[in-house]
Amino acid sequence: MSLVLAVLLVSSAAESGDEPQLGSSLKQKDVVDLCDPDAVGATQLYCRYYTMGPIDGLAVTTAVCLPSGSNSEQVRRVIHTSMSSDPNQFHQQAVKRVRSALVEAFPCV
Repeated sequence: MSLVLAVLLVSSAAESGDEPQLGSSLKQKDVVDLCDPDAVGATQLYCRYYTMGPIDGLAVTTAVCLPSGSNSEQVRRVIHTSMSSDPNQFHQQAVKRVRSALVEAFPCV
């Protein structure tokens, strides 16, 4: 069900042109905007889906180990803080920065 919701959200955003399109073409600035602490509604959902997807994939490879009790808000904060820290990198693709932020914040030791 959540996959269907995610597809519908992405489709409606692409049609409206109001939000950046999700996928590997997102720049770091796009993710900073999507995951802004004041984001609400669809933008907040885009951030949640964008940030939680890598967690599932990286957990399978044991690159990321979330502590028990972690939640999507903590993941959003880690990614937003990491990406916001260097505006000179805003033009870079977000996907690699997301991975490095998650691996650094939630290492499997």
